Order: sequence, then C-alpha cells, then structure tokens
Amino acid sequence: MKKIVLTLIAIAMLASITMNANASVTVKDAPSCAEWNPNKATHRIWIEAFLSGIAIERNDDFLDKNSLMKIIQWVNNYCKANPKGEVTVAGVQFSLEFTTLHQSALH
Repeated sequence: MKKIVLTLIAIAMLASITMNANASVTVKDAPSCAEWNPNKATHRIWIEAFLSGIAIERNDDFLDKNSLMKIIQWVNNYCKANPKGEVTVAGVQFSLEFTTLHQSALH
C-alpha cells in the first residue's frame, strides 16, 4: 500500500511539473525593443528587477559580475539586432549567456 501511495505522489508531481513547463506567464510592464529606452529610469529598473528575479529563481548570482551599464549595453545591442523583439527575451538570453559562462568557469 505504501508503495502505491508513493507511486501516485510521484505521478502527481511529474504531472504538475509537466503542466508548469507549458504554462504561459504574463510579464507586466515589459517594454518591447521598439519602446526600449536605456535613458528611461523605469526601463533600467525594470530590466534590473527582471534579471534579479531570474537570478533568485535559479539561485545563481550571475549579476554579481555584471554592471547595470553592461546589462543596458547588452539589451541595447539585442534590441538593435532585433527591433521587433521583446526586452523580456533579451533578459532571458542575457541570463542564459552569463549563467552558462558562470557554470563553465566552475568546471
């Protein structure tokens, strides 16, 4: 009986993970690349907060070695290359690039 209960719990957890993997998330007040203005304080604060949230969720302080100016320049370059893009995607790409560099430096 105990084995059946544990199996059912494992199946429920896997189903929950699968559902969350396909979940769509609304990101509030995210500027598009067309709207991105690095001189606008709300845009600078937004990207910094967005990346901080990713760092907390991953438990990876990839922002420690990246200044706000470096982040802004990275987003500027991304948006110039992708004028119809989204700043959220730029932020995720930034986090993936620097998390990967961070991980490879540890190995």
